[in-house]
Amino acid sequence: AVAPTGGASSRPTPTGATADAEPTPAALGADFAITDNALLSYGVTVTISNPGAVPASRWTLVVTLPRESLGVSGVEGAQASRDGAVWTFVPDGDTGQVPGSASIRVTFRVNGSLTGSAPRACTIDGVACAGLSD
Repeated sequence: AVAPTGGASSRPTPTGATADAEPTPAALGADFAITDNALLSYGVTVTISNPGAVPASRWTLVVTLPRESLGVSGVEGAQASRDGAVWTFVPDGDTGQVPGSASIRVTFRVNGSLTGSAPRACTIDGVACAGLSD
């Protein structure tokens, strides 16, 4: 018979030892651009950039259209949901992470628009997008 080695072993819990905190990602920036105007629609490209070295794993892009009657289609690079005239875009599988010192793109079309129906607001994580003129 083999005698059991040692008794019930319990690992001591380290006291005062804290795991290194994950570095905080830098605030993301976004550049808004209307890419092509058609008679009743236009394309939009939003480039979301990460100026820091740490990848950002979550982001929320919010675009406010001037009227609830306008629709969004052909979304690439995000999942879209709407609440009236406010469209919220969150990462899809391909854009879940914005690498450090890099960028990703979200593209979509706004439908049912006439000239002059550019979005009223665009934010990335609550910060205004660049390139959206009033």
